[in-house]
Amino acid sequence: MFTIPFYELPVSDPGTPDRRSPAKYLVWLAHEQMGTLTLAMFFGVGWMVSQALLPIAIGHAVDVIHPRHHRPGALATWVLAVVAIGAVQAVCGVYRHQMAVTNWMKGTYRSIQVVGRHISQTGSAVIDEIPAGDVVNTVAADAMRIGGAFDVLARFVGAVAAWIVIGTYLLITSPEIGLVALIGVPLLGALTIPLMKPLHASQAAQREAAGRLAALGADTVAGLRILRGVGGEDVFFSNYQQQSQKVRFAGNRVAGPQAGLESGQILLPAILTSIVV
Repeated sequence: MFTIPFYELPVSDPGTPDRRSPAKYLVWLAHEQMGTLTLAMFFGVGWMVSQALLPIAIGHAVDVIHPRHHRPGALATWVLAVVAIGAVQAVCGVYRHQMAVTNWMKGTYRSIQVVGRHISQTGSAVIDEIPAGDVVNTVAADAMRIGGAFDVLARFVGAVAAWIVIGTYLLITSPEIGLVALIGVPLLGALTIPLMKPLHASQAAQREAAGRLAALGADTVAGLRILRGVGGEDVFFSNYQQQSQKVRFAGNRVAGPQAGLESGQILLPAILTSIVV
């Protein structure tokens, strides 16, 4: 088994980003790591498609056991097919995960570098336009979420490929079931979209509360000598404690929509499986 080389981070030059819109920034970021993204999608397709083909091979192996369909050597052939598909799934799964984490870290670090270089070039002018807490959150939280988009990209492409392969196979064997799979999967997936709006709203509230907390800490550090000189430690402690509780409550409010989305991701595929059965 060959070893994919590791990449040293951060890079020496993050490049010049496209700041015209969030989508254009993500496209620029993807272009900067196209090589590892391509590898991740290749292994993602191999991982998901082999996982989808495995039940088909097992089904054929079980079928040839039946006396009506028994053929000499057929069982051994399908058993070898199951082993081969499982091996492909295992190998692709290992490399898909390595490349997914690599893309996640590359996107995260490059975003942090871009923000850091912009701050170093503009100085305090950034703080005049954007609260210090938002700047801290951009580096501490937003950059990780931006990188996470490239983490899941390989799985997304692999899932689409597996959906097409299985849908085509089902259309050949049973057109009715094939149509259910090809139409039902995106339809049920779209039903999770209404669950995302309250989740995004609660996450935005949590980010805003965390930004205010970070800004309060940054302002206190900037004026720490004056604060201690006038005996304002108790006031600061009280304000910081109140804001930290607001962050905790905002985090608790994220749990409800997140749980709804997670449960929907389990319930909806179960409904589709029941319809197929």
